[in-house]
Parts: sequence; structure tokens; C-alpha cells
Amino acid sequence: MKRYLVTIAIIILLFGAVYAYKTTIERVVLEKKIARILEETAKYRAPVRVRTAGKKKALFIPYWATVRQASAYASYDRLFYFGVTVNKNGIDKTETGYRSLKRFSTVLSAHKSRLVVRMFDTDATRAVLDDAGLQKKTSDEVMQFAKDNGFNGVALDLEIAGLFQDDMKGKINNLVQQFYTSAKQHYILFSVILYGDVAYRQRPYDLPFITGHADEVLAMAYDFHKSRGEPGPNFPMKGKEKFGYDYTLLADDFLKAVPADKLTVIFGMYGYDWKVDEIGRPVKEATAVTLNEARRMMQANCRQPGCSVVRDEAAGEMHLVSSDAAGIRHEVWFEDEKSAEEKTLYMQEQGVGSFAFWADGYF
Repeated sequence: MKRYLVTIAIIILLFGAVYAYKTTIERVVLEKKIARILEETAKYRAPVRVRTAGKKKALFIPYWATVRQASAYASYDRLFYFGVTVNKNGIDKTETGYRSLKRFSTVLSAHKSRLVVRMFDTDATRAVLDDAGLQKKTSDEVMQFAKDNGFNGVALDLEIAGLFQDDMKGKINNLVQQFYTSAKQHYILFSVILYGDVAYRQRPYDLPFITGHADEVLAMAYDFHKSRGEPGPNFPMKGKEKFGYDYTLLADDFLKAVPADKLTVIFGMYGYDWKVDEIGRPVKEATAVTLNEARRMMQANCRQPGCSVVRDEAAGEMHLVSSDAAGIRHEVWFEDEKSAEEKTLYMQEQGVGSFAFWADGYF
């Protein structure tokens, strides 16, 4: 009996040693794979940050970003300060974006900078859209504020979410026309920022009208998969059959209405982290992770068993499936320099030469 127990113990130890060896080998292989991916993407970081002939690059600076020296932005043609918002009385002077502007004044004054007007609050947005007088007051105040603070342009970021009335498109047209008129009266440039999936999801934006009443149209090539939805790429390069829509269709839809020299494409250098169950269903709303955070998560979580990290062949973006130290399963999709560069090259083939990146501090 004693000999039998010893034999069993030896077998268990051998199995344990083999499993530990196998796990170590798998971990080494995975770590080498991650190192190759990071090395592969490293060569794409310079094209994103360094000016290339025939390609304009802009960077969005959110009001919560860390203030850097003006020289840190030398490779960008323009900076977009994100931004100020409005309420039922015009510019909201109590809001953090307005109060934070002074921190960035030195940086912004050293570049061709644009002021972004954030219109996300449903009640405030509807109040402005429903009142022609408030539209004029708000647009005039915004343009004068932009000039007084050294901006050479204003970008309207009007994001209408959820259900909307049948006349919403007309109301948005009126607002855009008022902002454009005010911009011309103040001798300042005017841009409009739109969802990248504006055609796919039939959002209430009249793209031809907006194009005719703006100096520039910016398409947000990110957030195609939403935090409250199923996991998926930020904005897939290809794969409309799998994902329903893709970046090539975005190019087609926008270029039907927007001249190539009037279009700027914005890349979101971030992604979403979904906590999922054993079959990949989200168990709660996803959280946004910057590209830097996604890379750190990739290196940390892939020390745990069952990690998978690949560049999706169709989407072109990174796809990470892993478990954290607490055993919680995560699925993360994110844009990086390589996927953004591939999308840039595709759009350049369509005649578009202006690109922007969201956001400072993310990558």
C-alpha cells in the first residue's frame, strides 16, 4: 500500500511538472508574441507623430489632459481644444472646459488652433435647436470668444443620441447655417464634427447641406461599437459582412457629399473593455481604455492562462481576450498606430489628405 501511494505521488508530481513546464512554455511564447506586436506597431508611431508630405495631421486636446510644452506638438498642423459647452444662456462659463482653457493658452496660441463646441447635453441642445434667437446669441458669443482667445476656427461637435423628432434634421441645418453665418461675419473658419456611422445608422444630419455650410467636415472613425452593446472593433477597416459596416463604406458615404479636400478623418486612439461571461456576452457596460492603457492591460493580463491577442484580419484592429488576476474575463478591441496608418493610406488613395487623432495623452 505504501509503495502504491508513493507511485501515485510520483505520478502526480510528474503531471504537475509537465503542466508547469507546458504553462511556462505557453507563457514564454505569448510574451514573445506580445513583444513582436509591440515592436511591429512601434515603427508606425513616427508616421503618426511626424509630418509627412501631402498629409495634414491634427490633435485633439481635451480639457482634462496634462499640459505639455508647445514644442511637444510641433509635428501637428493644428490643435483642437476640446472644448467649451453651451447651456440655455450661451457659453457655459461654469463648466470645466471653459475654466480650463487658460491652462492651455500658451500651447494653443503657438499653433493654428480650433475651439471645439461640445453639444452633448440633451436639454441644452434642444433648447438651442428650438430657439432661433438663442442660436444667434450662442453662435455670435462662441465666435467672439474664439477670436478673443486666439483661435482661428470653431468646430461644432453636435452629437444627437437616441430618438429624435421628424424635424430634427431641419433644426440642425438651421443651427449649422447660423454658426456658419456668424463665423463668416467674424472672419473665422467653421468646421462640423460628425459621427462616422452617420449614413449607416440614419442619423438626423443632412450631409450635403452641412458640407455647403462649413469650411471643413470631420468624420469620427471610431465608436462604431458602443459601450452598451456587444464587443467589437472601434471602427473596422473591412468586414461589412461581419460587422454590418466598415471604414471603406464610411469613405464612400462621406465622399458622396463632401469634397476630398474638405474632409478630415478622426481616429480614436483608444478602445473599449467589455467584461464578458464564459461565452463572450457582456455582463455590464464597457469602459473606455486608452491605447496606452490597452497595451498595459495586454502585458498584465496575458500573464494569466487563456489569453488571446491578435490583430483581427478584417477589422485591422487589436483584439484582446484575457482574464485579470481576479479571474474576470475581458474582451478588448482597440485602435493602434498600425491600424490608423492603414486607414490613413486607404483614405489617401481616395484623395483625402487631412487626419486628426483623439486624443492627447492617449497614445
